[in-house]
Amino acid sequence: MAIEDNFSTMTDSEMNTLLANVERLSTAGTDRQRLEAARLHPLIVAEIATRKPAKAAPKATARKKAAVKKTPAPTETV
Repeated sequence: MAIEDNFSTMTDSEMNTLLANVERLSTAGTDRQRLEAARLHPLIVAEIATRKPAKAAPKATARKKAAVKKTPAPTETV
């Protein structure tokens, strides 16, 4: 099983650690490690990028709900 097959089961923290390791190996690794890092880097970056919009959407919705709750009810004037 290739490591990229496990991306969907990895946490954001694990993905960020993997990205850091790939970036480190791309400059300090053996030739084989550099090749694998070059192959994995765009895949990891793409996976992280797809997770960010998915997390941003619920926060925006929560803010809208909070704003609706804070809006004062109109008062009647006689």
